[in-house]
Amino acid sequence: MTETKLVRIGEIAARLGGVHESHAWRMIGHDPDAPKAIRISAKHTVFNLAEVEAWIDGLIEAARGKPVKSTLPDAEAIRRGAGTRKQRRAESGVLHEKANPTKGNGLSAKQAESGKATTPRTKSTRSISAVNTSWKII
Repeated sequence: MTETKLVRIGEIAARLGGVHESHAWRMIGHDPDAPKAIRISAKHTVFNLAEVEAWIDGLIEAARGKPVKSTLPDAEAIRRGAGTRKQRRAESGVLHEKANPTKGNGLSAKQAESGKATTPRTKSTRSISAVNTSWKII
């Protein structure tokens, strides 16, 4: 019988570059090629080390083929005049368009539609009727 080495999620997280254990669980849960968990008790889950290493090697190979995502526009886009999203919205005339015109103005949807709103709704406030004056700070 061959000896199978089992590892816990902490070791997998360390092998993934030191990510947090919850992130390692998320990665395993979203990847159909991830190693299958082995429950050895109610609170203990382990993984086959050979499957983990094969999965991580696959992640590395897949990452090598992908270009690095850049958040900055390239030089050609800058020459063409591709600015920031805010600049493009300002040029198109759509700056602060609200998706829900009744949100945040204190009016109900019915009042906003009818246009007959006289006073906006206000939040009720509670006042303190008695103040304890027996405490003194020394």
